[in-house]
Amino acid sequence: MSFAANSTRNIFYPAFGLARLRSRKGQRWAALVDWISTLNESTPEVMAFTLTMRRLNRSHDHSQDVCRDPFCALCATSIVDSFNGGEEALLAAYHANLAEVNHTLATMRMRPLAKRTNIAVA
Repeated sequence: MSFAANSTRNIFYPAFGLARLRSRKGQRWAALVDWISTLNESTPEVMAFTLTMRRLNRSHDHSQDVCRDPFCALCATSIVDSFNGGEEALLAAYHANLAEVNHTLATMRMRPLAKRTNIAVA
């Protein structure tokens, strides 16, 4: 699944939600949201964006909100709106999470395919 606004598979950020999310901070935030929306969900950039939104959601008390899912179009907007820092701090959080995701992916040990899929090697 992609975040792309024109994707029919996009259940997290429909076009109206993406437009609301991108308009919450400055031009660089909007450019990041636009760029992320073109990527596949398995890219480190999308993983970092996901991690950023989840961590922002956890760092603020959204217990009184009706919706608590950071990937609901309305909740994501609320999460970004409740972030106390400006655009620079929000982008810094994303970039820190991107560095963490890239580091984790680079240092992960991969098991041989046969062990991952429980296929007997002949």
